[in-house]
Amino acid sequence: MSCKPIIFNTEMVRAIFDSNKTTTRRVIKPQPQANANMMFCFAGSCKKEICRWLDRKNDVRFTPPCCGDGILWVRETWCERLGDQSKLGRYIYKAHADPQDEIHQFALGMNKWRPSIHMPREAARLFLRVTDIRAERLLDMTVDDAIAEGINTDGIITSEGPIEYRVWNRMEELWDGTIKPTDLPLYGWAANPWVWVIEFERTEKPEGWCK
Repeated sequence: MSCKPIIFNTEMVRAIFDSNKTTTRRVIKPQPQANANMMFCFAGSCKKEICRWLDRKNDVRFTPPCCGDGILWVRETWCERLGDQSKLGRYIYKAHADPQDEIHQFALGMNKWRPSIHMPREAARLFLRVTDIRAERLLDMTVDDAIAEGINTDGIITSEGPIEYRVWNRMEELWDGTIKPTDLPLYGWAANPWVWVIEFERTEKPEGWCK
């Protein structure tokens, strides 16, 4: 079974734990051409099939970051606990840190959270099973797709359904907030880039993890 890391910011980690986020979109790099006609295909030998997406119009293949039924282990903002770890555990996660615990850590000399990119495998606590992956343009998403991305829905869900323009405003803000300012012309909301759409569900830690 394939197990690959994926990074989420603190807000999105909370959304996953709250069952408000079941999808993530990631920019395809390098980008397919704007007129690409993407379809799923297999490549490789009969002994090792490799998932690919084929741009039929330009005859270019793209490899997704994961495949269906694979496992993603989440890297998130973290730090190693100072002091007694016997009862509280070795790691603290910013998404669910107790304010009093943070104060205690600072008193012991912990001066900052550690970036998610540096989180070791053994610290992983959140595991996701990929249920679907596909290639599409960012703005192909529906209102339901945007909500599944984990946007803040306060004030936008009514008895008659979601207020669509507010959904799009929040999705645009969420998306552009993940893109470096210098990359916005290429990958920002207005650029409508090609993205990998990864749908997932939470799952248990794989047996024998980090042993």
